[in-house]
Amino acid sequence: ETAETFLRNWFPAHMLEANDPAVAPFRRALLATPREGIIGGWTAVRDSDLRRTIALISHPTLVIAGRHDTVTSAR
Repeated sequence: ETAETFLRNWFPAHMLEANDPAVAPFRRALLATPREGIIGGWTAVRDSDLRRTIALISHPTLVIAGRHDTVTSAR
């Protein structure tokens, strides 16, 4: 169930419903990761606020966000 929750955040519904082959490696990785590892990783993501340090980037930088990404918005 935890894997499916994360997958719904990463992939649009039409890809999940169609069992798109692009989803399978992510599902396998999630299922192979101990729950504690997933919790630790997502806690680190949740708690990292880089807004103050972004000003330290001194070179042109490409920032990428997925159109269907519900976790990291482009806005």
